[in-house]
Amino acid sequence: MLFKKSVFTGIDFRPRKLYQAIVKMERDKPIVMEVRQTLSDKPFFENSRIKEKQELSLLLEDLQKGKGDAKKGHFVIPTEHTLIRKIRSLPDIKENELAKILKFQLGESIVLPFENPIYDFVKIGSFEESNRTDQIKEDLLFAEAAESVDRKSEILFFATSKELSTDLMEVCEGAGIKPLTAEMRGLALQRLVYQTHPNWVAETHMIVDVSNDSIEIHIFNDEIIIFSRSIELADVHELSDEQHSDEVLWLVDEARDEVAVTKTEGDNMVPSSQQLITDITNEITKAQNFFRYSLGGREQLFERIVLTGELADQVKEGLAQAVETEVSQIDFQAILSPDFKTEASLDAFSVAIGLACRGNEKVNKKWKNKK
Repeated sequence: MLFKKSVFTGIDFRPRKLYQAIVKMERDKPIVMEVRQTLSDKPFFENSRIKEKQELSLLLEDLQKGKGDAKKGHFVIPTEHTLIRKIRSLPDIKENELAKILKFQLGESIVLPFENPIYDFVKIGSFEESNRTDQIKEDLLFAEAAESVDRKSEILFFATSKELSTDLMEVCEGAGIKPLTAEMRGLALQRLVYQTHPNWVAETHMIVDVSNDSIEIHIFNDEIIIFSRSIELADVHELSDEQHSDEVLWLVDEARDEVAVTKTEGDNMVPSSQQLITDITNEITKAQNFFRYSLGGREQLFERIVLTGELADQVKEGLAQAVETEVSQIDFQAILSPDFKTEASLDAFSVAIGLACRGNEKVNKKWKNKK
């Protein structure tokens, strides 16, 4: 019999699917006991909100019935409803002082795609910024003598919609689950990588999650997530000649200090396994270039692409041939219960497992509401 206090659930909300993992914590080591999934004939999200909270709660409750004692857990904030930014314009001061400055800049010099955001940040370092004037720069005789240096903070800023977060929390509570935390998919995947392949975490690496609904790319440098992107795709197995594949990219234009939205459409696209691999390869290249030229990673080499998601098995071989970086899949064996049995591919449950591995971790008190 499982001890309720040591058993936790992770819930990954996809457009029409729920993925759930049940994990038992033994001396802070996660043991995966069970994974579950269910499919809906209607989409869960509409206009960045949950369309039918009660129906989704009933669906999650039905997934729970008679299948274990996990009544506490963690849920995901979908990547397309989150934002990560690197900010390098604030002074080099302590985090509590930076928090005060950020509070006043939100909605003014820092523009977010959420009307009512909740946010968090972490200071990852500081740097010296030169304050030469243009005139002095042009006059090499006086440039060195007149140069002054100002220290700036380098922070990672995270934001999401308060309304959507509340919706997801209420769905969990309606299903009889006490939500302990909400988390981004990229962070849940990094935790899973840490538990299964700890030597990969220190590398500059990319996690690529491929599903029938989307391609998600997360980049980590110095063990910190610095980039997340979700590219929405129509189901590649059901597209006809007349259908289109829409791609929505959230890009950060740091020079203008605002968020830009780019939408591209492919006309008369007929997807295939090769087409999907081509699309993934193109998005990987875009992400690598953005990291190198917009996020200051010019000197960094990607040592690994960690491939996961429900289509990981189908695209791994082709992707490995298409890119120069080593492509690896997660080996779950080290964290599986001896009694674990499933016919499903565990890659589809990677986010849910990574969430459940948080165990008894409580809500991060640093998250703030914008008043």
